[in-house]
Amino acid sequence: MRARIFLAAVAALGLAGTASAQSAEDVADARCILAFNMFVSRVGDKLTDSDKAIFDSFATYFVGKIRARSPSLDISTLIPPPVVRAVQDGLKEEVTRCNGETATIATSLEQTSKALTAAIAANKSGG
Repeated sequence: MRARIFLAAVAALGLAGTASAQSAEDVADARCILAFNMFVSRVGDKLTDSDKAIFDSFATYFVGKIRARSPSLDISTLIPPPVVRAVQDGLKEEVTRCNGETATIATSLEQTSKALTAAIAANKSGG
């Protein structure tokens, strides 16, 4: 249900356009969007609001990747019913696969944040 809401929001925001060629990368990224939303739907009552926001940001990251590669692609075309069933059946594996990439991104963002904080502190102290 949450995945449908998320994809409906993508379409409502005008981010979904006409279908174009689907790449394997687009399909894999769409599976991540679906997996994160399914995961939150399944265990959402055990997650904090902060945890839910993190998973939403992960899904948004994958939307951005698809948009960067295929700006006019209708993301909903990447997740027909057989793909939805496959993601449901292998949800743990899908989330694990997608988490591998988001963990790398999170580490990079943390390093960038530390560098920016140090630069701001140095600038304030005149260094």
